[in-house]
Amino acid sequence: IGIGGKMVKWTPPLTQNQQIAIAIIPKITASLSIAGSMFIVQHVLRSKKRRGLCYHRILLGLSSMDVISSFKSFLSTWILPKETGAWGAVGSVATCTAAGFFGHGASIASPLYNGSLALFYLLTVKYGWKDDRSGAYSGGVHGGAFSRIEPWMHAIPLVFGWGTAIAGLPLRLYNPIGWTCWIAEVPRGCDRNPSVPCERGDNSYIYRWAFFHAELWFTFVAILVMMIMMYQSVRKTEQRSSRYSNNSNNHGNGSNNTPSYSRRVSIQALLYVCAYYLTWIFPAITWITQLFGKTYTPILMLQAFFVPLQGFFNAFVYLRPRYLRYRRQMPDRSRLEIILSTLSEGRRDRPAQCSRGPMGECGKSNGGDRGHINDSDFHSEHPVRTSFLKKLMSKHYFKGQKDKAAEKMPGESQNDRAKENMSNLEGQAKIDGSPGMMQPSQIDNADEDDMFE
Repeated sequence: IGIGGKMVKWTPPLTQNQQIAIAIIPKITASLSIAGSMFIVQHVLRSKKRRGLCYHRILLGLSSMDVISSFKSFLSTWILPKETGAWGAVGSVATCTAAGFFGHGASIASPLYNGSLALFYLLTVKYGWKDDRSGAYSGGVHGGAFSRIEPWMHAIPLVFGWGTAIAGLPLRLYNPIGWTCWIAEVPRGCDRNPSVPCERGDNSYIYRWAFFHAELWFTFVAILVMMIMMYQSVRKTEQRSSRYSNNSNNHGNGSNNTPSYSRRVSIQALLYVCAYYLTWIFPAITWITQLFGKTYTPILMLQAFFVPLQGFFNAFVYLRPRYLRYRRQMPDRSRLEIILSTLSEGRRDRPAQCSRGPMGECGKSNGGDRGHINDSDFHSEHPVRTSFLKKLMSKHYFKGQKDKAAEKMPGESQNDRAKENMSNLEGQAKIDGSPGMMQPSQIDNADEDDMFE
């Protein structure tokens, strides 16, 4: 492909139907991704509470980059110069350069933002960092810890992404490559063939590695290492919890098969990682095959399909905790109703968070019986929300429960049993070495909506 002046015509190794397919497929998948990413962006921006959390700000940055890169994928062959002869090409050198610039900046910032998200989950699950900018000290963890490193979690993706994108402009690196515009030489292969002078993008194969593939592979490995560390941490925590549960069963206290908080958070992190790998694995495979002078059409088709889809995958993962919570709270509703409530934040069909006692039990609601939810509660726009987690973490909570248990169980044997149960509860709170405070990984009924919704 030559641009202006002397033309060197290059025909891609695709049939006409394949060229049409590879031009149309990204338009469909990119539309889904833009919709998913825009949902996350507006959902975070509309809530002052979400804007104040590191988790949501990282997702805001990630989704913003996905919107830009997906829009560039949506344009597909439209941005290619008409003289390339590609199917659907109606652009020029200027449109190709602009699309290549914005596409590269967002495309490299997005994987690095995935690395920031994986680091966030690792610090939350393994090291117990709190997503709180208050700076409060609780159980050996500074609440404002994320405020010290969060600027780097944004700066690294943005500086690397848009810094390399800007560097590519004077080097004239952004040229037609396949069904889009990116770092490429014109004509194709000139940077490795001394007999053919390059019109644009000289040494592009070096810049592709330095500006994109190095960062992409580093993120691949770094995320994998962080997920392994988090898995080991969750496994050790659940082993300690299992030993305590066995002791409780021996005393006749029963068992709890609900997944632990740390396991639920780890699953959420793993789903984000799967979305990332599924999106970028095919460009990585293509790069490896091209090192050996091979290009496989099925891999190119899969790349065109999956690369624009990360925003769509992220939206599913982002909405998953709320969907599961609504399924638990509204078991009589259909899946379609639950999905609609999830997408609309449940303002009309969300069950009220009725007044709760220290252990989360529902009190009387609007004069009804304990645990009853009136029809008007489903339409409450501002349901009462009580943080069970904060009460449970209070060191005064256990003493109050002992006194209440003693009052409700007259008789020496029942009183002793109540004290024994409370002692077991205190013992479970000390499993992770924090006296008088139950760790989030040990609280099965903790409501993580505040962080992950």
